[in-house]
Amino acid sequence: HHYAAAENKVQVSYVYSEKFPETLHTDREILFHILSNILAYSIHCSPKNTEIIIKTEATTGKVIFMINDNIAGALTETITHIFKNSSDRISNMTLHLSNARLFGLVSAISNAELLEGVLTTDCNHSTGCQFKLLLDKDSITIPKNKQQASLIHTASNQKSH
Repeated sequence: HHYAAAENKVQVSYVYSEKFPETLHTDREILFHILSNILAYSIHCSPKNTEIIIKTEATTGKVIFMINDNIAGALTETITHIFKNSSDRISNMTLHLSNARLFGLVSAISNAELLEGVLTTDCNHSTGCQFKLLLDKDSITIPKNKQQASLIHTASNQKSH
């Protein structure tokens, strides 16, 4: 999303936790889709000359991806509505899905469930939204001594040699 961010004059910053696992054993295409949809929405809707911060954290039981944007005003109400009604999201969302980016957020909620995770948001009318993707650490990390070649894609921050 580098070019879209530059075009919209939005800076994207990354903050990586040292405790974040080197390798996640999950479907990288689904993980990419979730984070990409949130980031695309945030870049498109954030005011010019603002910053979006992407953070990673790991707690005892969770791996967390966070995206903090600067979207304020009426859009925060729409986002909050989409997330509050996610259990019956598709049938009741047609009035709020005025563009593909909003539909991308609904899709991201569904895809988080495919990874057995939860996608949440906390929106403030004046400051913006914080999106959190929470994944169960035990289900997506494997101790190095038990790692085997996986049949599914892995998402990794390791540099290839």
